[in-house]
Amino acid sequence: MVGLVFVYLACLFVHSGKKPVAPAVPVVSSCKKLGPGMRRMGPEWRRTGPVVFQFDVPTEGFVIESGPSDMPSDGFTLIRRNSGSFLNITWDAPGNEMLQTRPPIPPALFSGPAVNRKVLTDEGFPVGEDSWGYWDDTEFWRHVRLRGYVVARYGSIKPGEGYGSVHQKEAELFDRIINSVCMTSDAP
Repeated sequence: MVGLVFVYLACLFVHSGKKPVAPAVPVVSSCKKLGPGMRRMGPEWRRTGPVVFQFDVPTEGFVIESGPSDMPSDGFTLIRRNSGSFLNITWDAPGNEMLQTRPPIPPALFSGPAVNRKVLTDEGFPVGEDSWGYWDDTEFWRHVRLRGYVVARYGSIKPGEGYGSVHQKEAELFDRIINSVCMTSDAP
C-alpha cells in the first residue's frame, strides 16, 4: 500500500509540473515474506531489545558495501551502478550514544524546502523521524532516524559531498528501500 502511494505521488510529480512532493512516510510493521529479486538487510550484531529494523534491497543494479567491522556501528551502503549516488543505512551498537544525539539532518548543510515528519508503526506508535527536501526541483536529500539508533540517508559519492543530494530517479529508488523498513523480533 505504501509503495502504491509512493508511485502515485511520483507520477503526480512527473506529470504535474508542480513543486516536488515528499515521498510517503514509512509505516513500520512486522517483516513480511520477501519478494523475488530482493534481499533483507539488517544489523550484523544481535540487539538486546524487542525489535530489529530491517530493509528490503533489490539484488540487481546496486553495489552493496558493508560497514567496517571495527566501527561502533553496523550498516551498509548501496551504490547505484553507473551513478554517483548512494544510500547509507547504519545501525548504532547498543549503548553507543553517537547516533542518538546527532540531529536527523545537519542543519547548516541544507537549505530550500524541507519536510519533517514522524515515522509511526502500523499501530500508530512513534518510532522515528523523517526529513526530506530538495534544491531547484532536481536534487533531493533525505534522512530518516529510527528509535535513535538507525539512520538512513542518501547523497552523492563525489568527494566532499557526503551529505549531498541525488537526482530524482535515484531518490525514487532509495525512497522505496527506505520505505520498505520492517521490524523483526530479536527473541530466539
